[in-house]
Amino acid sequence: MARQFKQRTGKPFFAWAIVKETAATNRTFQTLIAQQDTRLFSDDGRRIDMHQPQVVNALTLMQRLYAEGHVKPDLDYGAANQAFLNGEAGVVVVGTWTIDQFLREAKRPGSALRGGYTVVPFPQLYQRPAVFADGHSWALLKGGAATPEQHAAALKLLRFIWTHSAEWARTGHLPVRRSVAQSEAFRALPFRENLTEITRTGAAMPGNVPTQRAIELLIGEDVSNLLISGKPVAEVQADVEKQVNKALKKVRR
Repeated sequence: MARQFKQRTGKPFFAWAIVKETAATNRTFQTLIAQQDTRLFSDDGRRIDMHQPQVVNALTLMQRLYAEGHVKPDLDYGAANQAFLNGEAGVVVVGTWTIDQFLREAKRPGSALRGGYTVVPFPQLYQRPAVFADGHSWALLKGGAATPEQHAAALKLLRFIWTHSAEWARTGHLPVRRSVAQSEAFRALPFRENLTEITRTGAAMPGNVPTQRAIELLIGEDVSNLLISGKPVAEVQADVEKQVNKALKKVRR
């Protein structure tokens, strides 16, 4: 499809944030791994195994797309979104939080998206449908409220956020409550019907992997190097495994 798009339009199929944006490459890589029904981390979450054939499949595909010119090169997050809005690429690989922003742009006269903008989950390329899904969390830390009144107020805030899950999701995020995601009101919002499958197919990093944000950055950095500099797949496998396992080893149990 990417080759056909480039042949017919002369433009790359993807706008994809790679420069100074390790999160996007990590999300795509982990999506492709999850679609192959493969686990990167050990049962205890303390080791990563990059030497699996499914890892080679994912990295090789990503590298081929970039090397063949199907990804507009050298874009950071803002530039990737702008390239899509300007009609310089057919698809932007980004999270659901941009839905309403892009929808507003698509309604403007002369917009490159006018009449052609849609939203779909990451396509299934391997054995099963899956897409990397992460979220934002609100937590009440033990001992974080100095008085019973502050504790009660914090719980009231968390309850309010839970009750109004639909409102927090209106920008494009998926709600945290299954009942809200399946409600008629939510599914009636633009493109949400297309995205409700993510509530079933979303795949996250295992919960027992410590310092997850740091681990995601380590993975994404080397996968980005794979694309930008043409770093060999075998070197990326070795470097990610070395750096991630070193970082995990340092975390206190």
